[in-house]
Amino acid sequence: MFYYLLPAVPCAVKLNGSYVGRAGENYSIIDIDDGLIELLPVNSTYMPVTYLVGKNGLPSASVKDYDLGGGRLLIPVFSRKIFSDFKLIGRRSFTFYSGEVYVTCYAENGIRLICENKWDMHIESILFYPENIYFEKVTAKNAEYLLVFLVGKRTMAVGYRIGEKIDLVFKNVCDTYKLSGNVLALTETKKDVVKHVVTTTWGFENEVVAKNLEINKKRQVYSLTDKLLPYAFFEEIAVKGDVSEYLTLRLKPRAKELVDFLGDFTAVLPPPHFKKQNSVLLLYKDFIKYGEVTTLNGLIDNVSVYDADEI
Repeated sequence: MFYYLLPAVPCAVKLNGSYVGRAGENYSIIDIDDGLIELLPVNSTYMPVTYLVGKNGLPSASVKDYDLGGGRLLIPVFSRKIFSDFKLIGRRSFTFYSGEVYVTCYAENGIRLICENKWDMHIESILFYPENIYFEKVTAKNAEYLLVFLVGKRTMAVGYRIGEKIDLVFKNVCDTYKLSGNVLALTETKKDVVKHVVTTTWGFENEVVAKNLEINKKRQVYSLTDKLLPYAFFEEIAVKGDVSEYLTLRLKPRAKELVDFLGDFTAVLPPPHFKKQNSVLLLYKDFIKYGEVTTLNGLIDNVSVYDADEI
């Protein structure tokens, strides 16, 4: 059985106790019928993951296991090591209409973000160690909010609606952010074929309202090779962009139908070596599918999707 490994962080790989190599952002392949796979992150802040495969294999919450139709795709889910020593990352107090609110972020047995007043408390676990933390109070006509920005390699934005009760109403990850009054813009730069830059704008009004979605790309469709075009097309769907410019005049009126048909996949990957190499692997939450396109004059004229065992 072929096992494709796709860890989010670089790892040393052991098979039945013996070192067999490294795995990272690109596929690593193991051919084995039974055994214990160990993934040891090079970054020492992550815990190792072990996975027993074959006839004695067992499901694990630490590994997402997908049927490829002739092999398996394993995506490990690494846990952070627990910080035993207490360290205060940031703490502020704010005066709201309902009274004083205190927000604290600290490291001890994990990273915790606590927002509290004399009536209520909300505790949020944070999965990374922030290098910096910033706090902002936002006031709307009939609502008050406290925003927290936890900044590391990326930024997590957390928003609370403040009254006697504290409600977590917003949580999102971005690369950069900009707050203007009660309007928050989050920008994310994708590592995909056309280098999408996705900006979402949110209004903190009587409720939190999605106001705008802007999708730009640094690379144009006409510059893509035939090999890259299918990846860019499916990635455009994944970011909820406009796919019509990828399509021939015949297929363009069916753009929305295509998007609805394909559904919500989270990643576009190369196919395993035992599948058609002109296909792409579409990763959904609990399963995979394979997508194929046919082209005419550099544009897509037909789209086919197959289950794992159909091609």
